[in-house]
Amino acid sequence: MVKVPFALNAQGGVAFPQKADRGSKWACPACDAQVIVKRGSILTPHFAHKTAATTCAGGESIAHRATKEWIASIVATPDFKITSRCNACGEKFNAFRGGAGLVGGTEVTMGAYRVDSVAKRANGSVAAAFEVRHTHATGPAKMKTLLAATMCNAFEIRASSDLVEANYPTAFESMRPIKCPICIKGALATRRANTERSRALAVRAIGRKWKMLAKSAIKERLRRFTQRWLFLARVSTVARRAKELHQSEEGKRFKMCATCNKPVELFKWVKTAGAQWGYTQRRQDYQHDGDCKGFKNVYHKECETPWCNECLEIKAPGKWYACERQKRRKCDDCEQWKLLKNMHSFVNPPKSRFPKSWVCDSCAVECRLCDEMISQTQAKYGGACFTCNRRAKRRRMGHTGESEYYCICGAMKSPEFDLCYNCAHGD
Repeated sequence: MVKVPFALNAQGGVAFPQKADRGSKWACPACDAQVIVKRGSILTPHFAHKTAATTCAGGESIAHRATKEWIASIVATPDFKITSRCNACGEKFNAFRGGAGLVGGTEVTMGAYRVDSVAKRANGSVAAAFEVRHTHATGPAKMKTLLAATMCNAFEIRASSDLVEANYPTAFESMRPIKCPICIKGALATRRANTERSRALAVRAIGRKWKMLAKSAIKERLRRFTQRWLFLARVSTVARRAKELHQSEEGKRFKMCATCNKPVELFKWVKTAGAQWGYTQRRQDYQHDGDCKGFKNVYHKECETPWCNECLEIKAPGKWYACERQKRRKCDDCEQWKLLKNMHSFVNPPKSRFPKSWVCDSCAVECRLCDEMISQTQAKYGGACFTCNRRAKRRRMGHTGESEYYCICGAMKSPEFDLCYNCAHGD
């Protein structure tokens, strides 16, 4: 047996089983057959055909009509509400809620359209409009008209296929996504800010135009009006702040050279696409005495700095820095530092402090057995170098050939190697 969600009385009025009188006569809205009230503590209240042999199947239109009639009957209850999901933040919220001061109605004419259900106020104005979708969606022109007439309180909801099975719901979801009140306030605030900004830009543009027109003496009144606008815009204050900002920026961009006391440009502003303000800093070519944590003094690229550009060691009065010391050696006899190209090296005995020593041209003495130049101290031992003296001693002791513990240069080595480290690596 078909469960009928609502019925019609003798005058054609609509009634629902929750409050329908059992003793009255009720007719099915689909087939006009007599129906009776089924209301108990177990089943959901509904109407049923009095005769079980009926051929009524409800039809598709009864779901649409039942939904809109049900909405019109519950708009005055606080339990009735329309929910929706915000199309901006995605949160679900209550878009409309019923109230005691509202009266429902169906098939109400609004402009050139008829609305399925409406909620009216006590003064007769429409508080909200409800379109029930059953076979097709509401047209955009109609929905636009309803939104304008109800202050955006127009909703399209899906028709309930069976109100009885759904237990006569009081909450419906809007099929047309709308914005929640929080997002609406945010959008209004953004629009208000954009409007204020547009007005400010328009005011400045008008002010510049008025300033040009004010040069004409025959438009004195317009000139005074322009001066008023310029006063309100505080042009002098803006110019002063811009000048202070420019001077502050120039103070960071330039620094005095510690050598010539002239400004050194540290960076330049270069126009760059995609940058935050349209410009980025490009570092200029200069020298400084700092590290990654910062620097104290800066210098031009061509100015003399207090450090060596090759070894980066600070120059001190009366002292050679690292790369200069690398070019010089100390003479073993006169103990003076001279250029390496004017010095001669010779091998020291194994237990000496250094494996090699150096002697200058003026102090050098030629070994009487080889062509090596040695110091005067070394020449005291028979006028020969350490290598020649070692070989002569081995011959006197009856040894032939070189010792496995000495290199050909005279330096000590391990027996498993043919040459010492210095001779093997060319040092």
